[in-house]
Amino acid sequence: SLESIIKINSTQASIPHILNFSITGMKPETLLHALEEDEIYISTKSACSSHKKESLSVLTLYQDEQRASSTLRISLSYQTTQEEVLFFISKLHEKIQRLQIK
Repeated sequence: SLESIIKINSTQASIPHILNFSITGMKPETLLHALEEDEIYISTKSACSSHKKESLSVLTLYQDEQRASSTLRISLSYQTTQEEVLFFISKLHEKIQRLQIK
């Protein structure tokens, strides 16, 4: 199930409009490009780690290099609709399943 491979890295102290998460066993760039096929654009790592191999903030929080090297970041705004969120969740699920099969 997706719940077992998706790890939420954002905490209660995180910026509320940014969600950082990791997907176990999947390169973040692979998923990022798969989502771009549906015009969904997200980022890898945390903003402060954009030039490093892994997210230093996630590594510091969880002491897990695999988790820190597989982070993705979603930015939301007050203009983000519920329909867009549901579309994203649907496509994320679809892409993860497709990429895990390969």
